[in-house]
Amino acid sequence: MREDYVPRGCVNRKNPSFKLDPEGAGVARGYGAAALGWGLVCVLLRSSQAADVVMSVLIASLAFNGAEVLLQVPVALSGIASPMIWVTIAGHALLAVLSLAGLVTARTRRRLA
Repeated sequence: MREDYVPRGCVNRKNPSFKLDPEGAGVARGYGAAALGWGLVCVLLRSSQAADVVMSVLIASLAFNGAEVLLQVPVALSGIASPMIWVTIAGHALLAVLSLAGLVTARTRRRLA
């Protein structure tokens, strides 16, 4: 992996905390594409009137992001990954909380309607 693909400040360039082989780089790009897709789905469904679709996406988002937190925390605590993994854990935790908040809001709107 070329060093200029790593954002400045993420790693010590003289002794990087991680290196991706070509397979790892492919997996990372796929993960990024999946995250982009989830984000687009959520943005595009913000004004949707199809409550059942919105609820389904929020449930799926809660399940995915909650599972990611549960899977990544042990990896972070064991020291297998660099401390940068806490950034992704925080992001997934935030998205899980936002998904849960969206579900609560959607249910409240259903009851009031």
